[in-house]
Amino acid sequence: MKDDAIATAFSEMLSHTDLDAYLIRIADPSLFTDITPSDTPDCSSIRSLRSYPFFFGKKKWIRRWFEDQAQAGFLRSAKLHFPLFSRHLCCMDDAGNVSFSIPLFFRKTDSVIKLVLHETAHLWLSEREYYPAMLALDRAFLARFGEEVCLSPVEHAASRLSIKMLSWAAESADDPRLRSALLEQIAVEEKKLDECLEAFAHSRK
Repeated sequence: MKDDAIATAFSEMLSHTDLDAYLIRIADPSLFTDITPSDTPDCSSIRSLRSYPFFFGKKKWIRRWFEDQAQAGFLRSAKLHFPLFSRHLCCMDDAGNVSFSIPLFFRKTDSVIKLVLHETAHLWLSEREYYPAMLALDRAFLARFGEEVCLSPVEHAASRLSIKMLSWAAESADDPRLRSALLEQIAVEEKKLDECLEAFAHSRK
């Protein structure tokens, strides 16, 4: 799935798997902001989330979310898994398997949305033609700074994109309380990313 506008945003960095080029730009707030899907996700199911308030309802909503994105052409069909036990609340492997563990469904709705959108961002990135180059850059970063996983290129890009998706979700939410909660989640994610960048910059001095 080619997207020239996105690929050119950091093509030099990726084409050479240039870790130093990434490190130079890592704190640039415009880095990865050009990763903007030509089509926005179908957020219509956000408006019906109050119909899925409890444990099994949230699981049903997650399935519907990914089905809607596939039907809208935003994603390919997701390979969803719901393990009883997992080290992570949610994750995606390199084969495109997306897992949401059972404890996730006991979280508040806005937290569930945030985590689902983050995995949506990972899946969307994995379907881009430049993703193998991004993974190579990611491996180079982790080999040097293994403890700074949140700032690896793939995770960094997914975080930026998921923040953008949260803003689309907030716009689609017709429940004022949910909209407010999603805006708070955006602020939390932006602060978390800023703190990671600040700590990383300090550690390299």
